[in-house]
Amino acid sequence: MIVSLEDAKARLYVDHSDDDTMITSMIQEAQSMAEDFCGKSFETEIPNSVKLAVHLMVGYLYEHRDQDDRPAWRTTVEAFQRILWPNRDASAIV
Repeated sequence: MIVSLEDAKARLYVDHSDDDTMITSMIQEAQSMAEDFCGKSFETEIPNSVKLAVHLMVGYLYEHRDQDDRPAWRTTVEAFQRILWPNRDASAIV
């Protein structure tokens, strides 16, 4: 994973293990979103901007897990994509 569970929990200020499975799933989803947007897999070299984007998305998903906030979602997705933009593989994007 691009971001470790421990690092995500530290940024979310979560100090218990009750949500570990959910947070791990959110990390995987955010990583998948980043890889889809960029058109490449981040297995070896992971730019800091990609880690930041994943943390941003995990933060949104965790904080809004029980509610739907469309304006916040649109803002988060826009920021997520802007952070990731320099990491896009232009040859893989249609």
